[in-house]
Amino acid sequence: MYSSYLTVGLVSIVGLCSLTALAIPTGKHQARTSRPDNHTLNSERADAVKEAFTHAWDGYYKYAFPHDELHPVTNGFSDSR
Repeated sequence: MYSSYLTVGLVSIVGLCSLTALAIPTGKHQARTSRPDNHTLNSERADAVKEAFTHAWDGYYKYAFPHDELHPVTNGFSDSR
């Protein structure tokens, strides 16, 4: 019974050692791909949110403005509130 636990433990240790060996750097300096900084990424996300909101508001204003809800498939409206 104890030998099966020992075998499983050794297999786990060998597996961890092999994964660790893959993570050791080779010493060569590899060029990293440039990623946008947080300000640029946040600005792009904010622009996408603004564009989506503007699209939704324009559709509501065009088809259902004084009413409560816009039905986007039929471009109809309802007053449920």
